[in-house]
Amino acid sequence: IHEIPEQELVLSSKEIISGGYLSISGTGFPNNTPISRVLIGGVYMEVGPSRTDSYGGFTVRVLVPKDVPSGTQRVVVHTGSFATAENIKVK
Repeated sequence: IHEIPEQELVLSSKEIISGGYLSISGTGFPNNTPISRVLIGGVYMEVGPSRTDSYGGFTVRVLVPKDVPSGTQRVVVHTGSFATAENIKVK
């Protein structure tokens, strides 16, 4: 039986400072698919050309803009057909 694993995001930290870097790793995404968008608190992050690997995993590093609102925010990673989110605290 073939099973597709659940999508999961792993953040390099549970807290970040606006203007700092955050690494985001994911598993369970479609394989060989472009990462189309990464948002933190509704603010778009530049990730450059990024794709999932042949197993549906990826790692991207983003610079968190200073205009990301403080408090608990959602980190959302989008491919063309899937999106997964995780909470993070922004200082």
